[in-house]
Amino acid sequence: MARLARRFDWIFEKVIDQRLRMEKEGAKKSIDVLTFLLKLKDEGGDSKTPFTMTHVKALLMDMVVGGSDTSSNTVEFALAEIMHKPEVMKKAQQELEAVVGKQNIVEESHIHKLPYVLTSDERNSALAPSPATTSPSLPKDPSIWENPLEFDPKRFLNTKWDYSGNDFNYFPFGSGRRICAGIAMAERMVMHSLATLVHSFDWTLPQGQKLDLSEKFGIVLKKKMPLVAIPTPRLSDPALYE
Repeated sequence: MARLARRFDWIFEKVIDQRLRMEKEGAKKSIDVLTFLLKLKDEGGDSKTPFTMTHVKALLMDMVVGGSDTSSNTVEFALAEIMHKPEVMKKAQQELEAVVGKQNIVEESHIHKLPYVLTSDERNSALAPSPATTSPSLPKDPSIWENPLEFDPKRFLNTKWDYSGNDFNYFPFGSGRRICAGIAMAERMVMHSLATLVHSFDWTLPQGQKLDLSEKFGIVLKKKMPLVAIPTPRLSDPALYE
């Protein structure tokens, strides 16, 4: 933890120093969270609640960790559900072979060509966890979702779901003024990571182990038992794994 803390501190120092140097050199100011935080630090807060560079770094840490945890947990849930349903794994891999090919790795440009992985141009992941597990805020109302506890990729195919927070039947990123600020990053990271894992490897459980799909609540929803799976390379060229 101490080593990781120092590493994160070095990363944030580098980003902040680069931003301050650009502003000093007269570069056009970016209007983003870091700009706002640095401005708030310069203003000094108030006498009761000072705002220092340590606070800036702490808030940056919140964004980095929060964004990566939710994305990695979604990928873990999805891969576990896919492994639980071999027919889904087979169909996904067939689509990936047709679009990407076993002689290539998945690129971001492939994602929109994979309707089973991504429905239309929205974050309607056919391979994402079910509405019951994508987020604790998602409804489980059986009058809206057929078999809401069931992982069913077909429910997102050939439909357009609005995930911008306006449709309360499906809001994986929340809604209103506190809607997730990392939607664009999540779209790319989750779909590219999941497609890469499914395309590049076959997955099996360690001998004698059973797949546990139970959940536990925390800062973010996660699997109660972390997924442990054995990858077997399936691409034609071993150099693609280097």
